[in-house]
Amino acid sequence: MNQLASGKAWAIRLTQILNKVPGIERFPVDVRALAQDYSRQCFPDPITMVKGEKLDGFEGALFRSKGAKPMWSIVYNDSLSVPGRINFVLAHEFGHYLRHRQELDEFFCSQRDVTQWDREDAARESDANQFASYLLMPIDDFRTQVSGQKIDLDLLGHCADRYGVSLTAATLKWLEFTEQRALLVAAREGYILWAKPSERALKSGAYIRSKGLVVPVPSGSVAGGAFGDSELRAPVALPAGVWFPNEPVTEMTIVSDRFDMTLSLLLLQDQHSVAQLDEEPEEDLLDKMTEGHSSRHTGWRAS
Repeated sequence: MNQLASGKAWAIRLTQILNKVPGIERFPVDVRALAQDYSRQCFPDPITMVKGEKLDGFEGALFRSKGAKPMWSIVYNDSLSVPGRINFVLAHEFGHYLRHRQELDEFFCSQRDVTQWDREDAARESDANQFASYLLMPIDDFRTQVSGQKIDLDLLGHCADRYGVSLTAATLKWLEFTEQRALLVAAREGYILWAKPSERALKSGAYIRSKGLVVPVPSGSVAGGAFGDSELRAPVALPAGVWFPNEPVTEMTIVSDRFDMTLSLLLLQDQHSVAQLDEEPEEDLLDKMTEGHSSRHTGWRAS
């Protein structure tokens, strides 16, 4: 595949390959093995090392070795203890390798670079995160896991376990393709850090502007402490006027001690007036995104 293809296109192509490899445990993706084996079989400058090291202030890194033969290493911060975070960091750095290694000799990625994978302010980091999300959580499989079921944090937690990612990453991925009107809101010390709406929520005007602004968490919400406990995983029905002036909301909230913030999943009632989204047929989209793929890449095997 052409290196100029997007991170999403690379992830879709690798997913197609992995789906055809017999005898492997499909999920969670073994990023360590995939990165080393695929790069070794397909490129003259492969990834030869994946390991944990001390990385003050950074989650992960990718760098080229200083030697006669060009080789690459992926390093994750050895203070990371949650497998889901490590797996996403590895996938993020692998995305840099596939997409950006001709641009720089080294990449050092902070927590913000890796955990806020829907960010729009840094194209290179956003691209690497999109690669990681599509590689680890293919949308077709994710849809199968949640189809016909009532969405709650337990169901999304099941998906997080299946794909070896954090609950935040799994929820953000679900928001990317769901037809429900929903938002994920992150807050710290009573103020909203960021809020990610689903496309239907955005189109209906149900979103929260927080970038560059000081936006307090609504006092009547679960995250705002109205129920005495800022963590209530079970759905709580809230009337209009709490989160949105004319919209009742169902809120589910957890506390992330590691990131010192609350995460609230907000589900809104369906609005029949919301226009149906025009979706491009998946097969046509795959053909377009993987155009120019090199046939030598189809020989990847799991080790």
